[in-house]
Amino acid sequence: MDRFTDRTPIGTSTAASASATMSIPPIQLKAKVLKLAHGLSAFLDERQNPKLDPRSLRNQPWEEAYAKIVKAGRPQVEAIHSGYMSEFRERTIDLFNELAQHQIHVPEIHAWEIDPPEMMPEKNVRKIADRLLRLAASMEPCGRRTLTEPEILAEPLSSASR
Repeated sequence: MDRFTDRTPIGTSTAASASATMSIPPIQLKAKVLKLAHGLSAFLDERQNPKLDPRSLRNQPWEEAYAKIVKAGRPQVEAIHSGYMSEFRERTIDLFNELAQHQIHVPEIHAWEIDPPEMMPEKNVRKIADRLLRLAASMEPCGRRTLTEPEILAEPLSSASR
């Protein structure tokens, strides 16, 4: 099985050994994570879906209204897919492999979400950007961290709520 066809989370393969040496300081690794996350977010913000006026769709049969909605969104879907594949795919794969070398795992992101077999949906790009931002926020100075879903979603209690 090649690294992009299995459905195991990125960074959990046997390729990441426990004896991997850290060739890059953790602060630089955190900076790489943040740079990619912000780049993905900015990329999506630039490609906002054009909004159709709902009033123009009211008096049409639903088949025609649906066709107009799909036709209006199609260029955005293609722009996100081709833009991600050309600008971010390799960088994302390389970053997740580097994180795995440092034994930093993001079990919520799977290989097929980073390198999809078909069109890259906007929700996958948003999920990757969101998880990278959360990862960067939780990275410890030592650079070794495995996140679980409860840790990612948990918010610290403020002193006012105690």
